[in-house]
Amino acid sequence: MLGRYSKGVRLERFDYAKRGEPEKIDMKREGFGARAPDDLEPWIARSRLASRGFRYRVAEADENAPEYLSIYELEEDDLEAAALAFEAQRVEHRGQEQGQPAVQIADAATWRRVGPDFRSSGSRGAAVSGLLAIEALCTDPSKLENYNRWYNGTHVPDMLGTGLYHTAYRFENISPEPGRGAYLALYETDQDPLSAQRAFWQDFRPIWIETGRVIDTMKVVSARSYRQLTFS
Repeated sequence: MLGRYSKGVRLERFDYAKRGEPEKIDMKREGFGARAPDDLEPWIARSRLASRGFRYRVAEADENAPEYLSIYELEEDDLEAAALAFEAQRVEHRGQEQGQPAVQIADAATWRRVGPDFRSSGSRGAAVSGLLAIEALCTDPSKLENYNRWYNGTHVPDMLGTGLYHTAYRFENISPEPGRGAYLALYETDQDPLSAQRAFWQDFRPIWIETGRVIDTMKVVSARSYRQLTFS
């Protein structure tokens, strides 16, 4: 993230045992000793399972959805094995009480990078205040090639062309489960993430639909904006 393209990512959505501001929790005691936005929890850093980690809080609260998100960059070629190793290490550290006892993981998924580097002309040196995460799927497997060609060649450039987002990433779920998308798109912004999402949805998407720049084989499973967290 932050303009770096890894071979894959692991997303974990989670809550704290007691919902509230993360700064009210002893982050170092809970294993989050990170000071920079791309630092890793100590046990993950020691395991070398991920190269960087980022944490976010949902921009618009929803009591039916996890409040927090972690994204870990993965550089392994065998992402299936990496996912299994990640799960095993988390269980081991839970058992040793070296994990994050206040953290309750709601769900996790590992994603393989697809598509090219997506950057707008203003992406160099741009700050990241948060991101938009969209899980989607192609409703017609026979048109998957066209779907990916449209997503990479039309949809992502349109999103970056709004000026609301400056960098984007696409991934494919290595092990899709019911209720999850087959594809993940992440869009980084230097603006307020929720305001950017609302502007995209209200000001741009209707025009794209009217002018035929949205295809009918795309089904959005979830779309949620997050603010990036840093801990001091």
